[in-house]
Amino acid sequence: MLANGNPSLNLFGEKGELRAVLGLAPLRESTPHLSLFDEEGKVRAALSMLPDGSPGFALYDEKGNTRAGVAVSADGPGMALCDENGTVRTAIGATEEKRSESSLLLCDEEGKVMWEAP
Repeated sequence: MLANGNPSLNLFGEKGELRAVLGLAPLRESTPHLSLFDEEGKVRAALSMLPDGSPGFALYDEKGNTRAGVAVSADGPGMALCDENGTVRTAIGATEEKRSESSLLLCDEEGKVMWEAP
């Protein structure tokens, strides 16, 4: 069970370290999620359903920063690649800015668009 009282299935490694959690996310209106942890106990991958019913997948670096994310919303599929600070540097497909599924954005270190198509 998670700290918020939501049910979960926790898997532990040979040394007792948490390696995976399947449960209901506490901050996302009890949506289902699967989180995978490295040997240091840090989340490195997460698959979840977003509150609007869209599936999403995120990959994290060893510092816990989001480095890649994929989601399929009502607007279509989208993917974001982030730098070590978590700033989106490349976005492909549908985004929060209502871009088309065929769009490509390249951003600078501040997240400002440097190039885009279409």
